[in-house]
Amino acid sequence: MYSCIAKRPEDRPATSAHLARAAQALRRGDIAGAAAAVPGVAAGAVALQSASTAATRVMPSSAPGSTTTPLPETRRRSPWMWPLIAIVSLLAVALVAIIIVIAVQPNGGGTDPSSPPSTPASKPPSKTPSDDPTSDRFTIDRNEYIGLPVDEAIQKLDALDAGFQIETADGSVAPEPGKIGTVQSISPVGNVRRDQTIKLTVYRAPAPPPAPSAPTPSATSGDAGDGIDLAFGYTGCPAGFALQGYTFTLQNAEPVGGSLTLPADATSLTITLTNPGSTATASFVAKCDGGLTTSSSPAAEITVNPAP
Repeated sequence: MYSCIAKRPEDRPATSAHLARAAQALRRGDIAGAAAAVPGVAAGAVALQSASTAATRVMPSSAPGSTTTPLPETRRRSPWMWPLIAIVSLLAVALVAIIIVIAVQPNGGGTDPSSPPSTPASKPPSKTPSDDPTSDRFTIDRNEYIGLPVDEAIQKLDALDAGFQIETADGSVAPEPGKIGTVQSISPVGNVRRDQTIKLTVYRAPAPPPAPSAPTPSATSGDAGDGIDLAFGYTGCPAGFALQGYTFTLQNAEPVGGSLTLPADATSLTITLTNPGSTATASFVAKCDGGLTTSSSPAAEITVNPAP
């Protein structure tokens, strides 16, 4: 086995087969055969023979009366000494650390392990500046005011009791009837100082739509009691403000059916002439969403023939 770890490569077995042949030769006592297979066996055998000879050599007896001085025994250092020193050092460091931790712990650390852990006292909810009546700043959230009717927005600001100076200004034309008179924007927002000026920009109504054209009669004259058809229409309502209907005004004529108010899809009105020798007139207004009403159209005139 020593030949396997020989210092010189040429003394080591070349293969496992060489090692097996050397072992069989040694088993037979054939050292020469073993050395032929593994050269390192020869050196091992010489060392082993020298050791055996030294071990069986008879020590010469000392002469009578002579004193033999014993050779000092050489103590061999244990291979475990340095690992043990390292382990003891680590344990000593750990012990010192534990002592330091115990020493710096605050008093009263020995609590009853069976008692439930104490819960920290809950902090009161933080207040926004507007919650504190003595604060000099108040929170204004833009989203809380956009779209509110302007009067409602002013009341909401007054309720903060912040002494705000509130101004209103016309903004863009409302994109739909429901937004007329509502808040389009508010400034400033966020944390606002007490007594600061707040500006509300408000959606405004569109300008009045233009007047419609005069209705077109089916005839320009007739006898009392004759029926005349009036054709009309309107397309001038602002974008987003749908046409709602029409309202007619008649003189010296009566509407067939008795109603002067017509729906948005109406395109004609039949009237009956009255008062012979007079002039019948017909005009109308168009009505759009959002309460928008046009001015009156020019009047259509129909001559009522005198009675025979």
